[in-house]
Amino acid sequence: MLDVVVSQNRGCARTVAWVLLALGTFFFACLMWNQFRLAVLGKVTDGIVVKPTESAEQQERIHRRGNAHRILVRYTPEGGEPVEFRTSSTFGTELNWGDPVKVIYLPGDLMGAEIYTARQLWLPMTVGLIVSLACLGAGALVWLILRTEGA
Repeated sequence: MLDVVVSQNRGCARTVAWVLLALGTFFFACLMWNQFRLAVLGKVTDGIVVKPTESAEQQERIHRRGNAHRILVRYTPEGGEPVEFRTSSTFGTELNWGDPVKVIYLPGDLMGAEIYTARQLWLPMTVGLIVSLACLGAGALVWLILRTEGA
């Protein structure tokens, strides 16, 4: 009877290990594809806040969950026409109409630009990296424990 319970728990632990490894790999791949590419391969230019956009519903949500502001930013990529993109100013960064900002963009994805600050680019990337590595580490640890027990 005890052997059946132990083998069922090992099956569950094996599933948990696979799920954690899959999630960690997925989060890491998303991080590499989006934020890391932008940080490493992106070009930095000057931009300007065209319009902070907060609806009444967004303002109510902001007061409940913290500071996040939807804004419209305009920048001119190297050798191109001006481009406007919407982004969220997070982690307490409040921007007003006409504020100058640094913008980072990929030449092949002008609408995927981001405001170039530590709070907008590097902090979310660091949090994503920590979550990815935590999932990968936990999954690998469970997998190694199962292997050393002879499962």
